[in-house]
Amino acid sequence: MLKGRASTFYYNHLVGKGYNFNQIIYKIRCHFETEENKQQYISEWRETTFLRIIAINPGISQLDCL
Repeated sequence: MLKGRASTFYYNHLVGKGYNFNQIIYKIRCHFETEENKQQYISEWRETTFLRIIAINPGISQLDCL
């Protein structure tokens, strides 16, 4: 199931074009898995710490933050 931006991209650019499943997967990946996005994901991953997750979610227990 697609949601958010992926769903919007699918309905706006891929529906009714006669693409098979593998072609749709390829086109979605090409659109979203750019080098810029990969770098952004890596940066987010490096900045993700247990203390940061706790700070972002003050109403959640530490156990739930794990």
